[in-house]
Amino acid sequence: MKEFVVKKAIGVLFFTLATILVTILIDRGIGLFIGKDESRGLLFPPHSKAAYKTLEFQFTASINNLGFRDREFRLSKSAASRVIAIGDSFTYGWGVSVDESWPKVLERNLKSRGLSVEIANLGAPGASPINYADTAEKAIPLLKPDLVVVAVLQGEDLAQLKPKPVKVAPTFSPLIIKALISRMVHRMYPNTIALAHKVRTERVIIKEQSVATEWEGEAAHVLAEFTPGEKKRYESLDPLTRDAFINGKLNPYLIQTAIKFPDLFLLTLRLNEPGVKVLINEMSKQFDRIKKVADQYGARVIIISVPFGIYFDRHTVETRQRHGFFVEKDMLVSDAPDQAIRLASEQIGLQFFKVTDRFRNEKHANFSFEQDGHFNASGNQFYADQLTDMMQELITASMKTYSSFFPRKVYVDDIAREY
Repeated sequence: MKEFVVKKAIGVLFFTLATILVTILIDRGIGLFIGKDESRGLLFPPHSKAAYKTLEFQFTASINNLGFRDREFRLSKSAASRVIAIGDSFTYGWGVSVDESWPKVLERNLKSRGLSVEIANLGAPGASPINYADTAEKAIPLLKPDLVVVAVLQGEDLAQLKPKPVKVAPTFSPLIIKALISRMVHRMYPNTIALAHKVRTERVIIKEQSVATEWEGEAAHVLAEFTPGEKKRYESLDPLTRDAFINGKLNPYLIQTAIKFPDLFLLTLRLNEPGVKVLINEMSKQFDRIKKVADQYGARVIIISVPFGIYFDRHTVETRQRHGFFVEKDMLVSDAPDQAIRLASEQIGLQFFKVTDRFRNEKHANFSFEQDGHFNASGNQFYADQLTDMMQELITASMKTYSSFFPRKVYVDDIAREY
């Protein structure tokens, strides 16, 4: 009886291993059938879509053939000058249609002035300067632009370079086991997973649904993870803010950030502090990564500052304070948010541009979604309008100056100009 059990166990083991081997061989065969996995584009899965609806806005994001939020793009240029705009959700156009995002408004402005130009919107929500460099290293060799515009968000992009605290999970926690199994399955069946993803992406159906239910669940999760001290800070928020948070009417990660990092927007005001200087140097390193790959392909790089409402609009300051962020009266007049980006640019000789004062001069304008904080359609339009003269000058100069004899010409301007 014992020998029978042993033989049966060996048979089951052999059958299992043989089945796994056969399925792996089938996966490799699928790889030959589908060829190179193109399910991953530059930033997002090509031809995918997502719809968003909040109390403040509603929009659908469609991803093009190359994996970024824009119209279809060919690898070869369809205009005399090609520009790529790299940035975060402010460049992506969070809350507005893609045609209302500032890169596309800027493209129309320049075309209306007779320039043959195309601008690719390579913005991605949640991106940081490290992600900008990652994107540049993938996009520049593929798209071969004439000009690379890196749109750096005031304050937040600098703060995102701070090292994140690492949580040590238990050795055999469910999350660790799940991650290990997922990694093993992806290595064993990469082509099958890619094919399934491709089919799922091509069959995507867009439904205009509110994110309130999702945010409500995430808010409960965020609240449960607060430390006693953080819960005390959260409970000090005004009742209306807490009600909006727990009922899915406010982005939960906004409150999470405010409670955990209340001085987020003050960091960039402290330029002389050693820790902030370290972050500026780190930002410069990421810019240098972009510059190096751009030089290889004869592209020019400029850095532009994206004005954040907390540094130019009194109402935004009041809203962020209600959310739990620390604020100072000098935020609306300080040049430090731009100076931090300028210093990082100057260290490697990149030209820097800012338009913050123009936003500050429009005291009665409404450029941002009140709760969300991103540019609304008016903010995107105004920002693009302020960049138009500068971009026209750069593109015109590039067309006159660049030639095949000087593919790696470096442009240096130590002065941050206000247009």
